[in-house]
Amino acid sequence: MSSRKEAWKQFSNEIEATYVKGGVLKSDKIEATFHNWQVVYDSFALPVGTIPLLYTRIRAPFLAKSDFKFRITKKTFFDKIKEVFVKSDVEIGDSRIDNAFIIRSNSAEKMKKLLSNESLKELLLEKADSHFEFTHGYKGTGRKFPNDCDGLCLVVLYESKDIDKLTLIYNLFGEVLNSLLEADEICDEPIDIKI
Repeated sequence: MSSRKEAWKQFSNEIEATYVKGGVLKSDKIEATFHNWQVVYDSFALPVGTIPLLYTRIRAPFLAKSDFKFRITKKTFFDKIKEVFVKSDVEIGDSRIDNAFIIRSNSAEKMKKLLSNESLKELLLEKADSHFEFTHGYKGTGRKFPNDCDGLCLVVLYESKDIDKLTLIYNLFGEVLNSLLEADEICDEPIDIKI
């Protein structure tokens, strides 16, 4: 099995991005451009008890045109039990998505419109084999943007070294950005913030 460094270098070449070597306190990262947006892959660890859990994260800062917010997370066994008492904020009417994810949003109508995109739904379902959190506007795991700017963040609960999974994550992330742009929720102009 290849190391993360080797996999990330290969992946960055495939998407015509830049691989940036990390240091003592910073992880390696991949800096890519998707349309006009800066997209950054990196990883980070959060301690759970005495064990550090490794996460792969993708972020893209942008200017939002509205206060639309959402969070999509994969349902765990415990979430399914909890749902007997507390439902997701949003159900979109597609049982494949409603059964697999917890969806929170400040606009059920906009969320349903966003997830009416069949390509996006298929990519979400392909990714549903692992825990992840998609956030726009919510404070979530690993969601930090400088100067309180808006952005999209995808956090996956593993250190990804697999080119196919890195590509799937990239395609899913790009599809959400495109869907937000088509819904006129975000600007496609570049934003001068380094993440």
